[in-house]
Amino acid sequence: MSILVLLRLVHFVAVVVFLGDIAVTAVWRLLADRTREPRVIVYALRLVLFTDKYLLMPSVLVLVITGFLSAYLQNIPLWSNPFYAVAQILFMASGVLWNLVLRPVQSRQLALAESLGASEEHFADYLLLTKKWLRWGILTMVCAFGSMVLMVLGSERGRGLVQSRDAQALIASPQGIQERAHLQGQPRSSPVPGDDVVALLE
Repeated sequence: MSILVLLRLVHFVAVVVFLGDIAVTAVWRLLADRTREPRVIVYALRLVLFTDKYLLMPSVLVLVITGFLSAYLQNIPLWSNPFYAVAQILFMASGVLWNLVLRPVQSRQLALAESLGASEEHFADYLLLTKKWLRWGILTMVCAFGSMVLMVLGSERGRGLVQSRDAQALIASPQGIQERAHLQGQPRSSPVPGDDVVALLE
């Protein structure tokens, strides 16, 4: 197994963990809030914080390392490709939203749920924070999943550019020039490797 294949495999696993944690977290939160049971909500919030620490954050680190290392080894320009450029911006935006908005809201909700019990008045305050978390959480998910989609589209565009560049290089090479001249009925200036085999077959 080559180093590039290994990097792609690890990167793919990190993508699954990263996006899976984001999606599952939203489901946990909504299902827990529907019960209106403080103990269930506290348990769900603690699980969210646990998975954020031991799944989400490590997956982000692995994504960054494997992504940039793969691009470096393959000489892929990450910022000149518009798909890659926007994908990186969205990925960073999702991280900023999570760190500056979602994490503080989750911590405040956990403290509220642990200290206020079943008080309907304070539970209303908790739900207000849930609505805020949900709005910003949806935006964070859009950024994260949009980054993945653009990375896939960018890789396809990158392959096309590489193939086009290779084809242009072949056409501009001495062998390519001679082949074009031959097709146009002009004599070749020098033999091309393989002509002797073609002559024998003729």
